[in-house]
Amino acid sequence: MKTPGNTMVMYFPAEHVNGMMAVFDLFIQADQKNETGIAAAKLKEKILAHGRIFQFQDTDAVSIMFFESELRSLIQILSLFSFVVQENCPDYLPKIGNKKKAHSNQ
Repeated sequence: MKTPGNTMVMYFPAEHVNGMMAVFDLFIQADQKNETGIAAAKLKEKILAHGRIFQFQDTDAVSIMFFESELRSLIQILSLFSFVVQENCPDYLPKIGNKKKAHSNQ
């Protein structure tokens, strides 16, 4: 299946879809009018309307095509949820990427 350049087809086991939908519901119930609640509602509706159920290794799975902006929202929502429920998150910032070196005037 050919997909537009700014999309990605994702495949999720049914239990992962159920978990995501439960997370979306929490954000929607918390505040339907803020940016995160609106994004969660849109993602939930997209999965319900456009998700396709199929069998993968003898289990139900769901495929869904997301646009880049939807994937960005999905990652933000799930990472925010993980941060909220995880106590004492380790600080990985010092380990991430290239650190800027101090400039020398020599």
